[in-house]
Amino acid sequence: MRRFDIDGNFYGTAFAGGDLNCTLLTTLGCGVVFKLDPTGKETVLHRFTGKSDGAGPAGDLFMDGPCNLYGTATYGGEFGGQCGVLGEDFGCGTIFKIDTAGKFSVLHSFNNDGTEGLNPNGGLVSDPAGNLYGTTQVSGSDAIGGTIFKVSKTGKLTVLFNFDGNEDGATPFAGVIRGSKGNLYGTTYQGKGTVFELKP
Repeated sequence: MRRFDIDGNFYGTAFAGGDLNCTLLTTLGCGVVFKLDPTGKETVLHRFTGKSDGAGPAGDLFMDGPCNLYGTATYGGEFGGQCGVLGEDFGCGTIFKIDTAGKFSVLHSFNNDGTEGLNPNGGLVSDPAGNLYGTTQVSGSDAIGGTIFKVSKTGKLTVLFNFDGNEDGATPFAGVIRGSKGNLYGTTYQGKGTVFELKP
């Protein structure tokens, strides 16, 4: 997965830190997107606020040809509805886009009605058409489950698979990888625990 630009700068995320006024998850901030140059100098490109932009970025960033970066924030985005778990409402999560200069936008906010799954996690992968693929930890109102999703360059999200928590496993926690024939592979760690393959 490409996370370096042509100048050798590295891009990544931190789940916490950044804006310490953001106490959605902890008192330690809601996370950042950062750049690290070849000399080790760090630049924070975005500090998550825990609101519509998201909170708790998780997994690797995906970099496209023009060096736009894409990632997931596990929390924030839309609130209410199915986003609340065990009396806590941290938000349903977002998929974001940011360029190497720090221009940030939300590509997709997960719906709080639960139809798209909740709380994306892990990195994203892309197909040749520019569609992105990833996972959520929860399927709608299910206590466990999870989804595999596709999101277009315009932000339209399609759920490709809902985990049932039994034979399929539940909670795909590390995103997916894409094989040479376009199939998606990953793991779940709850339910019976599985290694899965999905043909989109």
